[in-house]
Amino acid sequence: MKISQVVAIAILAVGIPLAAQAAVTASLDRSEVGSGEGVQLLLERDGSSNNPPDLTPLAQDFSVLGTGTGSSVQIVNGHVSSTAQIRISMVPKHDGKLQVPSLEWDGQRSQTLVLTVGGTSAPGTPGVSGQGSTVAQPDSSHVFMDTKLNPSQVFVDQAVLLTVRLHTDTPLQQAGLDLVGNRDVKVQPIGEDKQSSESRNGRDYQVVERRYVLFPQRSGVLQLDGPVLQAQVVDAARADPFGGDPFFGNVFARLPFAGTMNALRPLRLQGKPIALTVQPRPAGVAAQDWLPATAIDLEETWLPAAATVHAGEPITRHLRLHAQGITAGQLPDLSAAMSLPEGIKAYPDPAKLDTQLGAEGLTASRDQDIALIASRPGHYDLPPMRVSWWDAKQNTTRVLTVPGRTLDVLPAVAGTNATPEAPSSTTSDGTLKDVPTGGRLLNFGQGFNAKAHAWFWVSAGLFVAFLGAMAAWWRERKRAPRGARGPIPHTGPSVVPKTGNVSTSMQAFIAAAQANDAPAARRHLLVWASKKWPQDPPSGLQALAQRLQQSEFDALLKQLDRACFSNGEWQGSPLVLALKTWRQSAAKEVKIDEIAGLYR
Repeated sequence: MKISQVVAIAILAVGIPLAAQAAVTASLDRSEVGSGEGVQLLLERDGSSNNPPDLTPLAQDFSVLGTGTGSSVQIVNGHVSSTAQIRISMVPKHDGKLQVPSLEWDGQRSQTLVLTVGGTSAPGTPGVSGQGSTVAQPDSSHVFMDTKLNPSQVFVDQAVLLTVRLHTDTPLQQAGLDLVGNRDVKVQPIGEDKQSSESRNGRDYQVVERRYVLFPQRSGVLQLDGPVLQAQVVDAARADPFGGDPFFGNVFARLPFAGTMNALRPLRLQGKPIALTVQPRPAGVAAQDWLPATAIDLEETWLPAAATVHAGEPITRHLRLHAQGITAGQLPDLSAAMSLPEGIKAYPDPAKLDTQLGAEGLTASRDQDIALIASRPGHYDLPPMRVSWWDAKQNTTRVLTVPGRTLDVLPAVAGTNATPEAPSSTTSDGTLKDVPTGGRLLNFGQGFNAKAHAWFWVSAGLFVAFLGAMAAWWRERKRAPRGARGPIPHTGPSVVPKTGNVSTSMQAFIAAAQANDAPAARRHLLVWASKKWPQDPPSGLQALAQRLQQSEFDALLKQLDRACFSNGEWQGSPLVLALKTWRQSAAKEVKIDEIAGLYR
């Protein structure tokens, strides 16, 4: 044999094992998992590498949660070898025998693997099952969800109650349940979570129930992705080091932190898609009269009850609209539905809106006081007031009617002013204007008032003390180092920029909320509130919830505040929808500040 052939054979003999060593190897930490359970894929190759592998092929059957890199170096008989590793945490998207595809890393490819998902999990490892209906689950399901719509067939803009029930017989840690809307279906959580226990298929489950309100935006068959549970479950393959000890295992099992030393495995479970069959608004029903509900009542009371008043004196009409199957934000503005004769003006107070969730579903109410003032004496006939709505149970239009009323207005009492507008000492731009003599301003020509003089000096003293306290606080703040001041607390007032207006601030909030940026959304929302109420801006999100006077804002703004404080995830679309509904309702209400002077 020629020498060249011997050399070539030697090179090939050496090169084959080198090529085998350079190949990428893949392995799974388990070959069987329950539905929604996480699994780890380990990729290894000889040598070092700065390039990540191509994980795109995994997207077909798996959701990649994260990756971690590592390397090892060995020295044997003076020979140095290194190995690069990448550990991929992923969750299967569906059940069955799934193929982990071959992955490319620096020109080399790994082998394909098979993973069995669903059915009975490995011993001692919790299995999970996703379900979008109330069908019983198989015995192997340790965690599953079911959902229920009420009603299942609805009209456009009709509120739909969705109940999500999560069952688990294994502890869940860092658990979060989310339901995200789309442009066809708006989603808003309502009420507090309810916890209970239930036995099914011979197992005892802890049940967490959460409810949402869905608002279909168009007709047709609409689909919404099912709710998503993301949590951590104990990995029995890497158990608590004290679990097998007869003493420590029994002791720590009874303590609040039992199981905290166990290794955790990610769990991602998604319920089945939610389908809505939405009917369009019936032909012939005007948009302003479209109010789909299951029941509506309208009540009114008068104060004083007598139908005789003097000119310039207010008589209050209290209207209460109570409905089932919709939210309070969908109820119409009652003051806009009134028709008044010439000579009477209406001054409505801000409406009080309330939405409750009970055994029969959603109930909403809108209470509003409307002051009526006649500028001159006479006999007035108030026409009936009508509210049209759509009966979603009987599929027909109904009209609520409040009977008309007669008012006999007597001449104004001597010494009172029959003109409903109260005098003001400033103009709309804040400058002083002339005030007729005999008004509410002090007339120094009538002599010195001792009580007023004493109160003036008391007020002046308090004001000077307040300025002193503010100056001391400012000196301490300037003296403290910047790093020692800490973050601005979420419960305190925010710094309000001098530029911008109500509209631009709201647009900035909507942009931040759509990006699910909780800190930016909170900042822009408080700026909007300061522009909306410049004389008395809310000091924080809790004060803003009270200012908006709707119970649904309590939970939504608490979620925003909690997300800012804990730096957690936050969905801004429910708050954007609630504020949009509130602004549309508030825009129709007439707000006249001078009415307060008529009650003095």
